[in-house]
Amino acid sequence: MQGTSPTNAADGTSFPLVLIVDDDPGVRDSLAAVMEAFGYRTRTAGNGFEGLEVLATETPSAIITDLHMPGMDGFELISALRCRKSRVPVIAISGGITKGYDFLGAAKRLGAAAAFAKPLSVLEVIDTIQDLTAAA
Repeated sequence: MQGTSPTNAADGTSFPLVLIVDDDPGVRDSLAAVMEAFGYRTRTAGNGFEGLEVLATETPSAIITDLHMPGMDGFELISALRCRKSRVPVIAISGGITKGYDFLGAAKRLGAAAAFAKPLSVLEVIDTIQDLTAAA
């Protein structure tokens, strides 16, 4: 797990934290780099279990989670968050497509605030994160 902690030099306040949960290190690192370029702090995790470890000590403004991962997948992570009555908005992402099953729709029905197919439109994800963190 990794992350950075930039602060606003003018007043010392921290930028919003985004937790990125994905088993693909390339996706995790790319999303973290983009989020940080837009001024967000990030923490990353390789699966839902690692994501819950981060959540035990930190409260992010938003979570981006892949749906298909070994160990605890994104569906289980979203369910665990809802059981804990977490109000942290979740964005589900997935590259997995199975004919006849809408994984992204299922994630939204479980409580994800938004869902995107891979490859991601980074600007669309950033816009969604900005909307979700502004509403909080």
